[in-house]
Amino acid sequence: MSIIKEAFQSDNGQFKFGIVGLHPCGNLGSMLLKLYNNCSNISFINIVSCCYMKLSFESNLFTGYPLSHVCLKKQFKLDYLSCETACHAIENYVSKLKTENHHHLKIHAFRAGLETILVNINLDLKHSAVGNVKYEENMTFEEYCDRALKKMNVQIPKSKMKDVEKMVEASWEKVVKFYSARLFLAPLVESIILYDRLLYLAESNSHCNIVPVFDCKISPRNHVLRAEKIFAKEY
Repeated sequence: MSIIKEAFQSDNGQFKFGIVGLHPCGNLGSMLLKLYNNCSNISFINIVSCCYMKLSFESNLFTGYPLSHVCLKKQFKLDYLSCETACHAIENYVSKLKTENHHHLKIHAFRAGLETILVNINLDLKHSAVGNVKYEENMTFEEYCDRALKKMNVQIPKSKMKDVEKMVEASWEKVVKFYSARLFLAPLVESIILYDRLLYLAESNSHCNIVPVFDCKISPRNHVLRAEKIFAKEY
């Protein structure tokens, strides 16, 4: 609070302010919600979260899901894969499917192939945050791996890369179909996370709602969770 008061040059002990978070990653979103609930000086919060796969599911100070008493009592569970699915840009993916230029979607098979190699090398590399690579025409699997691992200290034997590349080339269309089927569950998972957060805020005496405010083709995470403490207007 001392930092906030200094920034706004206020000595008022009842100083009020709000939180606006645009795409806070993973646990940062849930931590902002906890800060809002636990700090009486914060009167409102507007937040659009992202990167759900980086949420913590263990019961501790940094728990990202579940937050609400309802979901905790019912022992609702999510895992990395389901939350990762909820982070994809469905509308953009559908647009690519409609153009029939499916080769751009081969990038997902490349990522699956790289994951196979990383897990084979070291289980600790499972679900590593590799670099984001945009597909280019005639891109090879080896080129993809080089770019994706550019910031990681991981060396892949060329022979292993060639073996997986053959598998990728033979099955990438199946990966696209499987990936498309997974995306049917994406809105469900994101809704579970958002409603858990809505309940968490409502349980702490706040007026709250969820509003889609952005064009989802530009910002796939377009739902704003808004809350205002009921007592805030009394000051």
